[in-house]
Parts: sequence; C-alpha cells; structure tokens
Amino acid sequence: GDVGAAGALIKYRVTVYTSNIRGAGTDANVSMEIHGTQGFVGASKLETRANNFEKGQKDEFEVTGTDVGEVNKIVIGHDNSGLGAAWHLAQVELYHPVLQKL
Repeated sequence: GDVGAAGALIKYRVTVYTSNIRGAGTDANVSMEIHGTQGFVGASKLETRANNFEKGQKDEFEVTGTDVGEVNKIVIGHDNSGLGAAWHLAQVELYHPVLQKL
C-alpha cells in the first residue's frame, strides 16, 4: 500500500474472522487501510495462497507500511468481484509491532 509518512517500514499482523453464518464468505478482493496519529498506510490487499474469507474462518496476513503511531481507525472492504461477493465480517485484530499491542 501507499505510505502516509516517511520512515522505516514495519509489519502489522492482521487477523480477520469471517462470520460462521450461511453465505458469510467471499471470493472478492479484500483490502484495508490503517490510520493513526502519525500517518497512514493506504489500501493494502489482504491475500495469501489460501482460500481466504470463507465461512467461520480465521485468516492471518502481514501488512507492511510505516509506523502510523497510535492506531485510531482501520478501513476494510472489498471490490465486489466474483460470484456471491457479499461478505459478513465478524472481527478484525490488528497487532502493532512497535507498540506491541492489538
């Protein structure tokens, strides 16, 4: 993704939980932004080789970007691609490696 402030790159750990209800999963392309007190990380695609974002599933990703400081907002969404693109997101956890907290 794009970086909002100059500085060393760090790796955020993102854990995404898809709801365990009928039709919750998606095959669309999911991306997220991270906003904080010292900058932001622009839209970064969440992707691994696995079939991500399926019903009742927990998926883990790394998002590389600058240190945004104290995180105050994330934006997560998808591009509505593929059949049955609707997605029911249960929870997102973002681990900040510099501050060492979720």
